[in-house]
Amino acid sequence: MKQIVIKINPIEHQILKAIGELILKREGENNVNKRITINSYSVAKCCGLDSRTTKKYLKKLKDL
Repeated sequence: MKQIVIKINPIEHQILKAIGELILKREGENNVNKRITINSYSVAKCCGLDSRTTKKYLKKLKDL
């Protein structure tokens, strides 16, 4: 099996971890409406960055 290696900086790693945590929280909800939304603001709040920085790095990660 081949491995894919993507070089990312620590901030991008932190953002990806925050997205993973938000996905786990969202899937753990029992109701159908899924109140936890995953956007740049919720990711910024989860990883402790400001929303501008998070939005910039999310655009960069999207292009990968």
